[in-house]
Amino acid sequence: MFLFTEIGYQLLRNRSRSLLLFCVSLLLCGCVALYVGNIAASRQSLNTLNETSPAVMHVVNFQGTARHKLMIDTMKYDVLSKSPVRQIRATARADVDPESPAGGASILGINCKEAAGYVSEEDFTFLEGYNSELFVGDEPLCLISEEYAAALGLAPGDQVNLPLRQIIYNALFAPVELPLGDVVLKVAGTAKKTGIEELQADIYLPVAFLRARTEEQGMSFYYDSFEAGLNDSMNLNEYKEFLVSAGFSHPVEPPEDPNVYVNFSDGNAVVMEDETFIKTAERLRSKLDQFEGFVIPFFVVVATLVGLSIFLVLRGARKDMAIACSLGRPKFISGLSALFAALTAEILGCIVALPVIWLAGGLSFSMSLAVCGAFLLCGLVGDIAALMLLLRFDTLRLLIETE
Repeated sequence: MFLFTEIGYQLLRNRSRSLLLFCVSLLLCGCVALYVGNIAASRQSLNTLNETSPAVMHVVNFQGTARHKLMIDTMKYDVLSKSPVRQIRATARADVDPESPAGGASILGINCKEAAGYVSEEDFTFLEGYNSELFVGDEPLCLISEEYAAALGLAPGDQVNLPLRQIIYNALFAPVELPLGDVVLKVAGTAKKTGIEELQADIYLPVAFLRARTEEQGMSFYYDSFEAGLNDSMNLNEYKEFLVSAGFSHPVEPPEDPNVYVNFSDGNAVVMEDETFIKTAERLRSKLDQFEGFVIPFFVVVATLVGLSIFLVLRGARKDMAIACSLGRPKFISGLSALFAALTAEILGCIVALPVIWLAGGLSFSMSLAVCGAFLLCGLVGDIAALMLLLRFDTLRLLIETE
């Protein structure tokens, strides 16, 4: 009980000394928070890099000159779509027989609005109960361009009978129309014209519906474009190896021999947009390695600074310790009270620093507590080392020198 009374006495008797210890603790705790915060921020940036700058793959022709109007068979599509990818954007082409009552019309089968170059729902006017999720399914639904709707007098909710024709491409990108028969589509809304000319169409419908309709007719279906982001771009090299095993290659130069047959529309190669991801990942990894590599030296420096401050601040208190020792009190007890007094000042500094670290430092509450705990551990080591040096005095000599 007397020990606690003495701790309070030491803190209040020399308030300037206690205030100095408090300020030192506050400052060093902030330095620890800044260091740990940099590590946490770098790690979080690295972990979320796949969300902000993922590697994106594109199916292209063998020489990498075309990303649309390709011949990507369903086997290739199924292999890619079932691989560890996300945000798939796939398209297929069709049209309407120009000799039909509805007249000719270009059709683009898509699996999401982004596949047609749209980024916002505001680009569409939907029939009540519908949204762009209709492209995920295989229902006989469609969106028509505002121009096509005006030309045919169509509105959301109407039904339109169209003689479809699948469009595929020969080796030189020349379109070939294959009849799919008449289909009845429900107009689920209208669409503004997209800014990407090669993705503009009069009618947009689910690519899964177009595929099902083609296969019902006993015909092979082909996608004309495919792109997707990797689920985990950190496994970029492993995914590239998978692509090779799946039969895809990197774009190459066309053969010089003009007699060698080349299918320019075959989607059998893949390009990766991964330069930004790789450079950013390397920079973040290098930064994180540097911070983590200096963790131990950093905390040694913090412990040393704490110990140095304790040594300098309490050096003048050795006279009181010597007097107590001359009266029969063990040095250990005197040092213990000084240690607890120093730790109390450091704890008070952490208590004041905690809300600042938590609210202004961008760290979670648990991480802020861990920062304070790490600092107190360093402080304890520094306090003990400093007090061991302070207590190495000869009581009689110190009293004589004081006299």
